Amino acid sequence: SMDVFEGGGPQNLTLIFRSDDGGQHWHYVTDLMPCFWGKLFVHNGAVYMLAVNTEYGDLLIGRSLDGGYTFSEPTVLLRGGNGKNGEAGVHKNPQPVVEYAGRLWNTLEWGSWGRGYHAPMVMSAAADADLLDADSWLFSEPIKYDPTWPGLPEGPSTGNIEGTLTVIDGALYNIMRYDMTRTTPNYGKVIAYRVNTDDPESPLTYDRCIDFPANH
Repeated sequence: SMDVFEGGGPQNLTLIFRSDDGGQHWHYVTDLMPCFWGKLFVHNGAVYMLAVNTEYGDLLIGRSLDGGYTFSEPTVLLRGGNGKNGEAGVHKNPQPVVEYAGRLWNTLEWGSWGRGYHAPMVMSAAADADLLDADSWLFSEPIKYDPTWPGLPEGPSTGNIEGTLTVIDGALYNIMRYDMTRTTPNYGKVIAYRVNTDDPESPLTYDRCIDFPANH
C-alpha cells in the first residue's frame, strides 16, 4: 500500500498493489479512501488495513477476504480530530502489528504538531477477537514526554513519535523516534517505554534512554 499526498493537500488516499509472483512484478488492485498512514497486516487468513481517515483524524480498520481486491466498510476504532494540524488527533506509522501475550498490539500517538506534542500510546485486542468490532480494542492512556525523566539529554524536546513495538527479555517495549534538535547531545538516542501487558489501558512507562546510531 502507498499514500498519495502533498503538502497542504488532502491526506486521505491509499493505493493497493499486489504481486502474484513473489514480488517480481506488481499490479494495481484498488484504492482506499479515506485511508492514510495505513498498515496492512494478515491475521487468521484475512488481510486488514489499520489506518486513519486523514492526518490526525479517526482511526479505522477494514478487512479483505479476497487477498486485497476488496475491503469491508471500515470500522471507526477511535475518534480523532478534523484533520487539521492545529487540532489533536491520531498520529501513527505503519509499523508491524505484534502478537504477544494472547493479544495483537500496535503503536500510535495522540496529539499534533500544531499542539506541540505527541503522546505515545498503544492499542490492543485479543488475538481471537472480532477485529472489526470497536469494542474488541483497548487503548492505553496517552503519556506526554517529561524532560525530568532520568537519563535524558538536557534541553527541550517535543518528545517521541513513530514507535516500534519490540519484545525484549520477555517484556513488550515501544522503542521510539526522539526529537533531539534542541538537546545536548543532539543526536544518537532513542527512548524505550515499557508496555503494561497485564493492564492494556494503563499508560506506557518510561524505561530508559538508549544509545542508538539514529534518532530522527
